[in-house]
Amino acid sequence: MLKSVIVGLVPYVVMLVGIPFVNSGREVAQFPLLGLWILIWVVLTPPFLLAAYRLLPERERREGRE
Repeated sequence: MLKSVIVGLVPYVVMLVGIPFVNSGREVAQFPLLGLWILIWVVLTPPFLLAAYRLLPERERREGRE
């Protein structure tokens, strides 16, 4: 279960920790780097949560459905 919690928290932590590093006036294809950073991690969050769900033991997955 600890592995699934860690995998589930990765997008949240990376998004928050990375903001000071990408918060500059730079642009990528006329899109602010900060906006692109947030957009990328919003898109990557569901695969990380799916991976976290699949790392849960089968017993815990069944309890969540009932």
